[in-house]
Amino acid sequence: MKEPREVIFEFYHAGAYVKVSAIDTDTMIEVAIVGDPVAGEEALKRVALNKLRYRLSRLSESQAQRQDAKGLVA
Repeated sequence: MKEPREVIFEFYHAGAYVKVSAIDTDTMIEVAIVGDPVAGEEALKRVALNKLRYRLSRLSESQAQRQDAKGLVA
């Protein structure tokens, strides 16, 4: 799994919820979560970062499968 080196977090408060975006600066992949502002900034960052890590791991798996498929065809 590719671990993000630098992540930008963006918080958008709207009424009773907050939207948190996490962006990996290497790949520019962005994920977003919606949570309760009472949970606290660190907790919301942790959830968004875990989602970003999951997305990057799925991307890595997908790329590996494509590489394997290319090797089988050749």
